[in-house]
Amino acid sequence: LMDSEACPMSFTDPCTEDIFQRYAKPFGFNSYIGDNKVCQGRFTVSKGTSCYSVLKSFCQRVYSILPCAEGDTLRFDRDDSEDTVNLPNKDIRKARLKTLRFKRISDVFVKTQGGRSYDSKVQNTAANNAGITRVRYLNASPSGADTLSDAYEIIRKSEQQSVLCEVEIDGFFPLYLGKKVVWDLPYEELYVASVKCSLSSSGYTTKLTLKRREI
Repeated sequence: LMDSEACPMSFTDPCTEDIFQRYAKPFGFNSYIGDNKVCQGRFTVSKGTSCYSVLKSFCQRVYSILPCAEGDTLRFDRDDSEDTVNLPNKDIRKARLKTLRFKRISDVFVKTQGGRSYDSKVQNTAANNAGITRVRYLNASPSGADTLSDAYEIIRKSEQQSVLCEVEIDGFFPLYLGKKVVWDLPYEELYVASVKCSLSSSGYTTKLTLKRREI
């Protein structure tokens, strides 16, 4: 998927099945996990884009996550199971919590359909209370989709991306991806967003990246 160039084209309201059949199935993937959702509006695949980048862009836009391969199956949707992970404190080598203030958006100004100015505003109260001023301007969707909903989604994603925690632990733990973490952290509802396992002369090490799922 990463080494194969995607056929350039433009879609109108493509669904998950359309994207899967064209950009994943030819490379050995037989099925996907997730609802067959529609990407509202225009979805363009530019010249030089890899097949993985197409899937990544589609998933981020429709499901707000990255695609994940599980054998010959692609996971497009979240794993909403109640599985949790209790991190073994005695095996933790190091942990680092990052608060990314530059990711937070305070206000989104919206130009509604047929409007001449950005006369509507969606405000992120938490960011404003924290003294953050970082604004975006959003035009009405040509497809007629709800632009105010898009504005709320922009703010939601900015809050989701503003906190992450990197943890390195001894051992081999490849099955933690997508699970909720139970640990002594100042932020609740952190989930395992990525897992990287490595082997050296001293044994296995697993690096986890924890992120918020939603605000």
